[in-house]
Amino acid sequence: MAEGVIGSLILKLGDALGNESCQLGSSLLVYEASALKGLFGEIRMIKEELESMQAFFCTSERFKDTDETTVAFVKQIRGLAFDIEDVIDEFTYKLGEDREGMFLLKAFRRIRQIKTWYRLANSLQDIKVSLKSAAERRCRYDLKGVRRERKLMRLGSLNQRSTESVHFKREADLVGIAENKQLLMDWLKDEEQQHMIITVWGMGGVGKTTLVAHVYSAIKTDFDTCAWITVSNSYEADDLLKQIVAEFRKNDRKKEFPKDVDVTDYRSLAFWKSENRSCPVELHPWAQRFVDKCKGLPIAIVCIGRLLSFKSANLLEWENVYRNLEMQFTNNYILDMNIILKVSLEDLPHNMKNCFLYCSMFPENYVMQRKWLVRLWIAEGFIEESEHKTLEEVAEDYLTELINRCLLVEVKRNESGYIDDFQMHDIFRVLALSKAREENFCFVLDYTKTHLIGKARRLSIQRGDISQIAENVPHLRSLLVFHNSLSFNSLRLFARSVKLLSVLNLQDSSIESLPNDVFDLFNLRFLGLRRTNIAYISRSIGRLQNLVVLDAWKSKIMNLPEEIIRLSKLTHLIVTVKPVITSMNFVPSVGIPAPTGLWSLGCLQTLLLMEASSEMVFYLGALVNLRSFRISKVQGRHCAKLFVAITNMFHLVRLGIHANDNQEVLQLEALKPSPLLQKLILQGALDKESLPQFFMSISKLKSLTILRLVWSKLDEEDFYYLEELQQLVKLQLYDAYNGKRLSFQATSFPKLRILKIWGAPHLSLIKIERGAMSSMVDLKLLLCPELKLLPRGIEHVTTLEEMTLDSTAEELVGRVRKKNEARISHVKRVYVGFIRNGELAAERIQ
Repeated sequence: MAEGVIGSLILKLGDALGNESCQLGSSLLVYEASALKGLFGEIRMIKEELESMQAFFCTSERFKDTDETTVAFVKQIRGLAFDIEDVIDEFTYKLGEDREGMFLLKAFRRIRQIKTWYRLANSLQDIKVSLKSAAERRCRYDLKGVRRERKLMRLGSLNQRSTESVHFKREADLVGIAENKQLLMDWLKDEEQQHMIITVWGMGGVGKTTLVAHVYSAIKTDFDTCAWITVSNSYEADDLLKQIVAEFRKNDRKKEFPKDVDVTDYRSLAFWKSENRSCPVELHPWAQRFVDKCKGLPIAIVCIGRLLSFKSANLLEWENVYRNLEMQFTNNYILDMNIILKVSLEDLPHNMKNCFLYCSMFPENYVMQRKWLVRLWIAEGFIEESEHKTLEEVAEDYLTELINRCLLVEVKRNESGYIDDFQMHDIFRVLALSKAREENFCFVLDYTKTHLIGKARRLSIQRGDISQIAENVPHLRSLLVFHNSLSFNSLRLFARSVKLLSVLNLQDSSIESLPNDVFDLFNLRFLGLRRTNIAYISRSIGRLQNLVVLDAWKSKIMNLPEEIIRLSKLTHLIVTVKPVITSMNFVPSVGIPAPTGLWSLGCLQTLLLMEASSEMVFYLGALVNLRSFRISKVQGRHCAKLFVAITNMFHLVRLGIHANDNQEVLQLEALKPSPLLQKLILQGALDKESLPQFFMSISKLKSLTILRLVWSKLDEEDFYYLEELQQLVKLQLYDAYNGKRLSFQATSFPKLRILKIWGAPHLSLIKIERGAMSSMVDLKLLLCPELKLLPRGIEHVTTLEEMTLDSTAEELVGRVRKKNEARISHVKRVYVGFIRNGELAAERIQ
């Protein structure tokens, strides 16, 4: 996938050229300006050469496995591309180094750097000569396969790319499993046989996981407890036991893979975007040919089906795909299956290939989170800018297409319909890792394979210590650490050796402080400190002027140094303190003081969680690009200016306003959020007089689907106004309701799927009229000690799938435990919470 390397390199060259006018304008000496001008000229010529080559690589990659000349050529160009990247990264690093120190020191360093600029320009000249030599050799040799493919590509139509959402139900892809599914269910229910273990055997990709997952989903409600656990090739027994216990205490998470399809089903896979999912008659014979080529392997059938769905529905287009397969096929069944999967990858645009390979760096069966991964992709430089979309929006389009093509598997969607969590199928992960190693794209480190890292540009550490390899990997650009006991000394040694690092993710590692050497990584764009024990950020962070993401969610950091305002490229600043939970009472997130001048960071799109101050709310309106914003310790005197500032945030999608304490009243009359707002969190007492007007105002926000109210002190009359929010999908009331009765009027909350009431000390009666909450699937009632009866009318909510009762009146819990409540017989899962060894646990009743 050399075109992926070249594609991301072209973007990096473009970024370097973006500094040209600024650097030339600030040159102190004629010699410096001359050296820089020559270097920028070489960068421009190299960029033009690579752009010319890129189209060739998109085609030549298809024949790399069958044409030895192409193999050699692609390998050579990839190596030269890495050499170019080294030059550009060193150039960026030296520019960052020039900004540090007193005036005289900077002046002396800049004079010394003139030699560096000439050296880098000479290096690019040498590389340019090598590129031209490689291109000339390409012309001297007969790359028949490439020329043949180009001819086919000219005759065929353009690919039909799609970034539409996954509107279909995944069940529609899963056919042919009914017989085996019923057999397994019968065995599991057979009390006479008393089966203890049932094993499903078969080769990879044949559909074992699909079958077991569907049996699990269908039958788990018939058992008192259930757990879905994945056992990797390398595992610890203690970890498995912990996972089993954890699964017993939480909701089940579904995992679906295709099992089996016949030709008719295959046609529907290839035409899933069509209204009736039907295949034109003239393509029926080709559908049969593709099924025969896949030799019955379901995952191969699904991949080719999805690949064809992104092509034009005509004979020529399908014939081109089939011939591509024919030219690469062998007589080896296993190798041919890999080729089918590989063809699906080769059809991706180059940047999307990089994004896909990147997902192989995560541990087997790892659940990836959308927003976090999107930010990593952007920091890696995989995402191209679009005139009408942010980089995040383009990246989410990439993610959607990877899922549409079945290259990634959807795990969970949020209430707004966006995919939040997803995984990579284990077979695709094996293929992607093999490809990534071949391309020096990345390497996954365990205890035994440190010698195999080679020249990999990215490293994922899942077992082992970086101290073993720190001095031997200066070419690394990214380090991802997963649940690793990373030491301070090993990270310091690593940072000293790998100067050109751009991504450092230490999420969930045991490290407690960052060595100062980390702040010498001038090219760093992503610093991930999620759920670490790090409590202090050095003032030296101001040196990381290329930093785009600082993610310290649920860390122990209590303050940020003022030097952070020097990070002019910072786009996502996420710092929250992990709260200490001592009881079942709701504990809000803890913010940190905002450094003076934070509002000068005009690129910020995400800012959480900062504490309010008079100065901050006065200048906050300057942050007009914010899309996600949460602020804490808001006092009544802040409200007017704060809400005016929020009105200027036209792109705001997620907003959280946390009052100073549960007695502070939020004056809402001036709050007019963006029409794009999807999620709103209000934490604090709400001014009674402004409530009707406020709820009426936000009812016009058609995108607002999630509302969380905390400490609101609502009563029955206030709740009546809340029912104006017809578009809500999720409503959370945390210590927010003080009334004795709670009524849901007919037709209220028609789209609401999740209702969670946590802490309603006086609530004794809930009434649900017929037609209310007609879409609700999940109801949670916690810390409602006066609630002695189930909600009246709950039998009318026929869509309800899950209900949880915790710390309600003992009379209610007792009746539910004895299954004396016929009104909830239609609810699939009913849980009753209790405290065990000081921790919250849940017992499933039905």
